Amino acid sequence: MSTMTAQPATTPLPVQLSESEFTAFLLPHLSMPRRGPKCKLGYHRVFNLILRILYTGMQWKCLPVPTDPAGKPAIHYTTIYKVFLRRNN
Repeated sequence: MSTMTAQPATTPLPVQLSESEFTAFLLPHLSMPRRGPKCKLGYHRVFNLILRILYTGMQWKCLPVPTDPAGKPAIHYTTIYKVFLRRNN
């Protein structure tokens, strides 16, 4: 009788960066906005959400947006899309 190890239901995305990697390699090359509200989630988490969209090919509406302790979305998916558009042009 062979024993099989259980495979996890999901695997982590291979394209996620840690916060220290993002700060060291990408943040110096990004132009930061001078006006307007600051990003609530932080640029590292928004960047990883954009990578998730690009890697999986899912629609922007289907993006699993993190929630705050009250259960409300911490950021709207359209905000992440606008950041993607600004960086892509």
